[in-house]
Amino acid sequence: MASKDEVFWFEDGTVVLIAGGVQFRVYRGVLSMHSPVFASMFSLPQPSRTPTTTIPRCPTVHLDDSPEDLRVVLKALFPRKGSVFISSDNQHFGPGFEEVSALVRLGRKYQFDDMEQQAVAFLKGHFAQPLSVWLKADKYVPAGWDHVHAIGAVNIARLVGCDAILPTAMMVCCVLDGVELVRGFVRADGTRETLSDEDLGLCVRARPRLMHATTAAILEVFDPLDLGSDIEDRRHRCCNLILADIWQRRQCQDKPDLTSEYPFHSFEFYMGDQLDSGVCDSCGESLRSRFQGMQESTWWDLPDLLGVTVGEKMRLQ
Repeated sequence: MASKDEVFWFEDGTVVLIAGGVQFRVYRGVLSMHSPVFASMFSLPQPSRTPTTTIPRCPTVHLDDSPEDLRVVLKALFPRKGSVFISSDNQHFGPGFEEVSALVRLGRKYQFDDMEQQAVAFLKGHFAQPLSVWLKADKYVPAGWDHVHAIGAVNIARLVGCDAILPTAMMVCCVLDGVELVRGFVRADGTRETLSDEDLGLCVRARPRLMHATTAAILEVFDPLDLGSDIEDRRHRCCNLILADIWQRRQCQDKPDLTSEYPFHSFEFYMGDQLDSGVCDSCGESLRSRFQGMQESTWWDLPDLLGVTVGEKMRLQ
């Protein structure tokens, strides 16, 4: 027998929703106001009593959704005191992946349009940020998410047709461990979230391309500086010797960042400490400019590197 939900059971509720063995007693008027699907469902004749419930004059509706997902939607429709609804510009506190996924999927299924749109806007607020934000990122997914949840972000983007999310979300997938990329993760309802075979193939092909972009940007830093006048010639020769020495030491250290699948670490991440060892300010700025130019080129090429089509132009700043 289905058990009553501990939160969404209103004694004066006018409809009982049953999902995955859990009963939710809520208000049909609120559901109808936000969802044309529920409004149409409730317009059909309803028995006053059914074999699955002993609640008089309270119709029962069986849903094939998970109780976890339904609970998220009801939380948005019937907010409790102190609850916070999602905001697309909130980068420090926001909904977890399970909440966003439920709001999008059930929002689309039952035509809770505002709910779906706000959840998609939250995803765009993170994954469609400009390059300048990604250069400073120490985590590639929204606060409270694990990096593997980027797989879910890709699937949501495909579901709603929001291609602006795809380039960076798929790039984060490429950073995942190979086993994690293939197996995905288990959702709260016990189902497994994985990439489609097509998107998995795109990520597998993109990983060496992203690694090549990272390597090319770092090698550009160590390419000898152009020589100019006599004074500049002596200065650049000295800086070139320092660069050659740094490069030799990096090779001995076998740094893995040279082949990272994430090509948008900041210049300081790769070179900050090492350039303090004698390269002049002028040469240091030249190296930074060359490095950032390579990253900007990779940024514009990111959709092609990942094999996705993006209608909206990616932002640089």
